[in-house]
Parts: sequence; structure tokens; C-alpha cells
Amino acid sequence: MESEELIKEYEYLTKARDKMEDEKFHEVIKLCDKALKINKDLPEAYNLRANAKYELMRYNNAIDDFSLAINKERNNDRYYYNRGQAYQNLNKRIFRIFF
Repeated sequence: MESEELIKEYEYLTKARDKMEDEKFHEVIKLCDKALKINKDLPEAYNLRANAKYELMRYNNAIDDFSLAINKERNNDRYYYNRGQAYQNLNKRIFRIFF
């Protein structure tokens, strides 16, 4: 990977973290998409994107991204915890629909 690409990747992730703090979740998703276009092996980008989707209550999509993060970095407990939270909220949502 070229150094220019590494710099871009870093910039996208840094901006995505800042946007996450500002609760601009759609922008977080776009920035993570750009970083992942450069490098598909970025567990933190999948995690950030998943957190943004979680905040937008897109739990199925968040679970998919948390799973991708886990596949890239299996020993990160935070990704497992985050995915568990998304499953829990998805189940609560389904429960409210049917009961």
C-alpha cells in the first residue's frame, strides 16, 4: 500500500471518529466506506461504521459490520460486546412489534 493511501485512510478514520462524537452518523458511515475502499482490512472502520448504524437503529446492518470487525480482529472484546448490544436491541425491537 502506498503512503498516500495510508494517509487518506488515517484521515478518513480520524474524521469519522470526530463525526461520531458530533453524532453525525450518516457522515461517519460515508467516511468509513471511503477508508474501507482503500483497505478492506480495517476492523476499526467496520466498528465505527457499525456504531453509527447502531445509533441510527439499523441493528441488522450494525451486527453485520461488528461481525466483519470481529473477523478481522478476533481478540477485541469491544467488538463482541458491541455486537451483543446490537442483538439485544434488535430482539427488543422485534419483541415490541409482535407483543
